[in-house]
Amino acid sequence: MKLNTNIASWGMGLVLLLSSCHTTKNAMVASAPSYHLADASFQRIEIDASLDAAPNPHAVDLLNYYKKKVDEATSPIIGKSARSMKSKFPESELSNLVSDALRWGAQQYLNEPVDIAVLNFGGIRTTLPEGDVTIGNIIEITPFENMIYVYHVKGDAILKLFQQLCEIKDGALSGAQIVCKGNQLQSALVGGETVNPDKTYTLAALDYIAEGNDDFSEFKQWKNPIVIKDITMRHIFLDFVEEQTRQGKVLDSKIEGRFTIEK
Repeated sequence: MKLNTNIASWGMGLVLLLSSCHTTKNAMVASAPSYHLADASFQRIEIDASLDAAPNPHAVDLLNYYKKKVDEATSPIIGKSARSMKSKFPESELSNLVSDALRWGAQQYLNEPVDIAVLNFGGIRTTLPEGDVTIGNIIEITPFENMIYVYHVKGDAILKLFQQLCEIKDGALSGAQIVCKGNQLQSALVGGETVNPDKTYTLAALDYIAEGNDDFSEFKQWKNPIVIKDITMRHIFLDFVEEQTRQGKVLDSKIEGRFTIEK
């Protein structure tokens, strides 16, 4: 699977500049006097537009230099979106689109069908705009260095995971539909069919939740994942958008009843 390595190093497009002290460690230790804390106080400093009244010209020049580099890397248009899409629980157009991209990417990498994809809503950070979609838009939506974990597990384990999704009220899904009543799982479909506890399913997830974060603790019971280390969710989403463009498609998604909560 091809990688979008030209933007991998930019991440969120944030450049951090560090200055160093040229005093050696030994010299610092030898000459450092002994201090003790005598008092401590603080005050709030308001950060507002008044601080821009007299900008440091050297800092401005330096930041503009790197801003140009970031803009060059992130401004290319790679696709179009049919509508503005937001991410929200329990299901949204954008969360469906991103989870579909995750399942697609895992399939491309493994060259085998992937039944289900799961990611946390917190992994989708902003809105997809209507119209032109740039590399920067994709970085902003999926900014983290999330690797992909793929599991081959029985349906009974899948049902336990779906039960947990009902409890923690999280989980963007692709390939599956679940219905919760309160905190209890009522029904679960994978590929349009009722989950078979004895059947083996293939599931892709972000490493963040596969490690049990955001209360996705059920993953800790699962063993021997295939860890896809050389691509991230961001790479997958970029490739997904570019593939849709190659096929002459605009990005679109709809609510399909993937995660339903009944009262």
